[in-house]
Amino acid sequence: MSHSAEDVIAQFLANIEPLEDGSGCLIWRGNFNGKGYGNFKVGGRNLMAHKASYLLFNGDISGGYWVRHTCNNGQKGCVNPSHLIIGTPGENRQDTLRAGNASKQKLSVGEVFAIRKRIAAGETSEAIAGDYDVSVSTIRQIKAGRSWGWLIE
Repeated sequence: MSHSAEDVIAQFLANIEPLEDGSGCLIWRGNFNGKGYGNFKVGGRNLMAHKASYLLFNGDISGGYWVRHTCNNGQKGCVNPSHLIIGTPGENRQDTLRAGNASKQKLSVGEVFAIRKRIAAGETSEAIAGDYDVSVSTIRQIKAGRSWGWLIE
């Protein structure tokens, strides 16, 4: 079944309400995925709600860019299109750290720097992982630059 753009927008707008703190944030009240992000289904495809908002109201996202929040209410589910911009994954992570929303992160920036020094010194991933109570996979991802690769010393 095909939906008009107006139908999709109306469905999206039915799932938001203003945050009552004067910030102008519009908070997602629809479904959420397993990671706690708002989830909006369009044409059988699941999108994170803030990404759907950007696509519906601001335009295309291309080139490996992510949707970033200019407000500090991304974790609360803000989907206000005027609070959304695109940027790199590294810029998004910096935003998260600046906003103090990195509470789920097991490692601090300082710990990652220390881990990198230990990797460079030739210590095993197993030994490092044990000292920081993280998985060996996490240490290997840091070593390969797939995790925390945005962090520049």
